[in-house]
Order: sequence, then C-alpha cells, then structure tokens
Amino acid sequence: MTNTKVIIVEDEANLRQTFSDVLSVKGYTVETANDGQAGFELIKKSLPDIVISDIMMPVKDGFEMLKDLKSNELTQLVPVIFLTAKVGFEARLEGLEFGADDYLTKPFRMEELVLKIRNTVETRKKLIQTIQNEPAKITVESQDDRFIKSVKLIIEGEISNPNFGMVDLASGLSISTSALQKKLKRICNKSVSQFIREYRLKRSRDLIDLGYGNLSEISAKAGFTSLSYFSKCFKSFFGVNPTEL
Repeated sequence: MTNTKVIIVEDEANLRQTFSDVLSVKGYTVETANDGQAGFELIKKSLPDIVISDIMMPVKDGFEMLKDLKSNELTQLVPVIFLTAKVGFEARLEGLEFGADDYLTKPFRMEELVLKIRNTVETRKKLIQTIQNEPAKITVESQDDRFIKSVKLIIEGEISNPNFGMVDLASGLSISTSALQKKLKRICNKSVSQFIREYRLKRSRDLIDLGYGNLSEISAKAGFTSLSYFSKCFKSFFGVNPTEL
C-alpha cells in the first residue's frame, strides 16, 4: 500500500471516475476536480504528492492551471503529469516550459500511469529532501538539464514507434541533426542512437518491474520490433536477461 496522495483533474466524468477507482484500489488517496480552476483550488488546499491532469478543459485548461501552480509558493513543487490525446512536439515542449514533469498519451494502460506516478513522486521526494537537508546543493536548472529533459520527453512520446530516430528527434527539438549529435556527445558522451536505445531499455525494465505484460508486449511497447534483438540489447545493458527478472 502507498500513502501517496493524488489529485486528478479531468473534465470527462467517466474517465475521472475510472482513474480514481483504479488508483484507489492500488492504495492511492485520490481527490478529483473537473476543470483547471477547481483543480488549482483543490491542489492549494490538499497539497498532494502529484497531480494528474488533462490539458483541454473548460474554465481553465491544463497549461493555465500549471502556470498558476508554478507561480504559487505553496504548490510550485507539486509535480504534474499531463494526460492528453496525441500531441505534437511543440505542445509537449510548451508544457515542459511551463513546468510539466511528464506526459501520458491516451489511450494508455493503467500500469503505465502507475509507473509514471511512482517514478515522478520518487524523483520529487529526492529533490525536496535535498532542498531541506542540503540547500547549498540546489542550483538553477541549467540549459543542458532542460535540453536533456526535452530530449527524454520527445522520446517518451514516441517510445512505441520503432522508426523514431535521430531525424525525428532533431525535428522535434528544432535543431539540425549535426547539432543534436554534438550536443548529446558533449553532455552525455553518447551517440543519438545510443541515447534513444538506452532510454527504450530503461523504460522496458520499468515495465517488467511493474508486471506490464509478457516480454513480447513490453519489447513492442518500448519500440523494439524483434524480441531476440531486444533481449540481446537488454542483456548487454543490464547484465541480465529480461527473462531472469
């Protein structure tokens, strides 16, 4: 069981209820709101561990709500995951600029939402602990940090697309392929293909740990077209076969 408090902001009543029911069964404490303004007021009052929000909503949309959250001292550290229909790179990066922590594209399996909630909450708790215990270590997010965050967000949006590669990533970032190659090499000492492949593998391990499905389903979800190639890459990167986990 978990003590994690989740607020769901979603204008579609059926979806809102479904998310609430499933997360409650999994041990989360859940509250809901049906638009961005109501969500903002509820978040200020309840101070949840995480917010799951739609983008297109009446009264106040998800982006406007997020800007309000990040401008408020009480709520600026509350992480937000957007649930949305398929959106372009520009919209994803717009949300990132406002301070969104992640996206999940509809339709999705609830295991994916639970995974993102778990990972995002753990990351934010570590940040808050650092702020409380070692404030001198907190620095303003660098341009390189923001760049890598943008790269990961774009890859995540295309995680199941086996054809997604360097040209697509560069296009999403609005830079040339050569600039992308040089920047990733300087920051991470990795090629673009290596960075994308390792991101896919880390995502697949999360799905295995979560019991998402069989290995064929997981490898496809992570963008691998061949189970044997996936297993070979997994063994090379993690040192164990995926069947051993």
